[in-house]
Amino acid sequence: MAYVRTHPDYPKFRMKKGVMPDFSGANIADGEIPSGIMDGVNREFKISNRPLKGSEKIFKDGLRMGRASTIAMTDGDYFIDYESKTITFSKTQIPQENSIIRIDYKYMKIG
Repeated sequence: MAYVRTHPDYPKFRMKKGVMPDFSGANIADGEIPSGIMDGVNREFKISNRPLKGSEKIFKDGLRMGRASTIAMTDGDYFIDYESKTITFSKTQIPQENSIIRIDYKYMKIG
């Protein structure tokens, strides 16, 4: 459980110690397998729910992929379009026929 203490160097500030549970009301998708054809050519895959921005962790063949800041993917392994629930892998990280992709993320169930 977490608790808050006064910061030792800045008395007007507080700092959290420990681990605080998630009270956001978000659901968690753990180890979801995205839909899409794994043929060594297809780069786009769909997930079931719209993830909360920045909450996703994508693993390909057991390695965590890095999120790119733009669709140009000059600084990452994949780009995620949160609205369309689409993940696009970079040209250097295209999943092969025997690749294993798993995605963990938080999402809000509306309705």
